[in-house]
Amino acid sequence: MLGKITPVHVVTARAVAPLDRLAGWGVPLLRPYGEMLALKGDTAQEEIDGARSALSRLGVVEASVLQVGEGSSTR
Repeated sequence: MLGKITPVHVVTARAVAPLDRLAGWGVPLLRPYGEMLALKGDTAQEEIDGARSALSRLGVVEASVLQVGEGSSTR
């Protein structure tokens, strides 16, 4: 169907916008219990904290930071 997108399990996005705006674009594409993975920088937790009300309005029930890459303790 033209103009209708089937909801998906996972949406991924690079750090192209502040988290509240990025979530506004990505979260509506998700099916129930879907996950959005946003690649963000060192201030990811601060972005989550600042976007809590916007995330809540979008129906997001959990947001967390997973640190990977250089400087990560998960090597």
